[in-house]
Amino acid sequence: MAGDISVVQGEREAYWMGNGFIDIKLGADRTGGAFTLIEIVNLPGGGIGPHVHARDDETVMQVVGTLSGVIDGVDHVLHPGDVVFVPRGIVHSFTNNSSDTTRTFAITSPGGAESLVRETGIPKHGDTPPVLDPAAVDWAAIAASAAKVGFTFLPEES
Repeated sequence: MAGDISVVQGEREAYWMGNGFIDIKLGADRTGGAFTLIEIVNLPGGGIGPHVHARDDETVMQVVGTLSGVIDGVDHVLHPGDVVFVPRGIVHSFTNNSSDTTRTFAITSPGGAESLVRETGIPKHGDTPPVLDPAAVDWAAIAASAAKVGFTFLPEES
């Protein structure tokens, strides 16, 4: 059985992460483990640094705004309507270098990566991001949660 039939309207399960939020539209629990669908909203300067997925492939579709990406060492600019497939094992990162908020949809398959968001994000209530002290971020806990879903975060290149 694939999972429950789902109709998603508006935010379903949103969490603040970094300089933006991730809304889990369909988790593995609703797709029979086939995939996870998330919406990523990045405020200016937001994004995700270099990382690699060991267990899942990722398909990214840019919906609103322009997103800069580095995929397997190659710079890319994603415009609305652009789609990129990132196979497992490929290092990639995405950053909103603009002064506008961006919206991106990402599918990881198979599903399950959303547990990283649930474990490390801050539940979203309202539209004002929480003020975080970077020194208070538990990077070891984030790395441990990421390792459980096969993600490895890599240092930023200078």
